[in-house]
Amino acid sequence: MPGEERSPRSIQAMMGWLYDKAVSRIAGIESAETLAERYLADAEGNVMKAAHAMIRWESVKAGSTGFLSGVGGVVAMPVTLPLNITSVLFLQTRLVAAIACLGKHNLADERIRALAGLCLCGNAAKALLQEVALQAMENWTRPFTRKIVEKTLVLMAARTGMRTGGQFVRLVPLAGGVVSGAVDVATTRTIGRIACTTFLNPHPGRQAS
Repeated sequence: MPGEERSPRSIQAMMGWLYDKAVSRIAGIESAETLAERYLADAEGNVMKAAHAMIRWESVKAGSTGFLSGVGGVVAMPVTLPLNITSVLFLQTRLVAAIACLGKHNLADERIRALAGLCLCGNAAKALLQEVALQAMENWTRPFTRKIVEKTLVLMAARTGMRTGGQFVRLVPLAGGVVSGAVDVATTRTIGRIACTTFLNPHPGRQAS
C-alpha cells in the first residue's frame, strides 16, 4: 500500500532532512542557532523570555501560508508533501532545535535529535516524554534511543496523515486557510511549550528535583 511504503522509512528521512536543514540552514532562512541567538539578544540574555517570544512569533509564521514558497531546497525533500505542510514542519523543527540551543545543548547529539523529534509529535508524545524523564540522559543506551525514535515515527506518521486511521492533529489543509492557519498556530505553540519543558530544564531526560 502507498501509505505503508512511505512509513516509517520515508518519515524518518523527512524528519532527518528537516532537522539537518534547520541546523545547517536553508539559503535565505536563519538556522536554529542563529534564530536562538537573535531572540536571546532581543531578550537581553533572558532565556525564558527569549523562548516565549520565539514561540509566539514563530507560531504566527507557521499560521501564514507560503513562507517557504520559492525556496528551491524544499523540492528536494525525500517525501513529497504539499508545500504548506512542509513549511509548517520546517518551522516547527527549527523552533524546537532553537529552543534546544537556548538550553545550550549540542544539536549533533543523537539523544538531543531524538528528543527534538519527539517534541514535534505534540501532545501525543506527553506520555512518552514522561517515560523519558525517568531516564537520565547520561544513562541512555543505544537501544533506548532507538526505542524513542521508533515510537516517534509512529506518532509522526499519524500526525502527518501518512498512515490511515491517524487520530492525532494532522497538517493536511482543512476547510479554509483561516481554519488551517489557526490549527498550525495552536500546534506550533504546543510544540514550543513541550520543547521548553524538555530542553530548558537543567538536564533533559531527567525530572527536575
